[in-house]
Amino acid sequence: MGKNRSLTFFLGTIWVSTGFEVFPCLSNLFFEVPPPELLISIFPWVEEEELALADRIVQFGKVAKDEALSYFLALLKYLRKVLIQDAAVLCSVYPSLPILYYFE
Repeated sequence: MGKNRSLTFFLGTIWVSTGFEVFPCLSNLFFEVPPPELLISIFPWVEEEELALADRIVQFGKVAKDEALSYFLALLKYLRKVLIQDAAVLCSVYPSLPILYYFE
């Protein structure tokens, strides 16, 4: 937890020094982990592909190891978390954004 707080302080000082308006009430949203049900709704096939890659590695050994795919799947898992966190911040700061009501 201390690590996130120091990162929040660090990012806050960078944002303030660049003229970005910091919203203190939203600083915790950047480090909240979204619910797993919500995370899985974005790129729902990532876990299946991770299991398929692991199975290929078990079945074929080092030949089947695909570092690029492994890193790409990890990137997608990270980006879905960022997308949800950004949507939460945008919804709090700009509640009238049309894209937030697209699926209603």
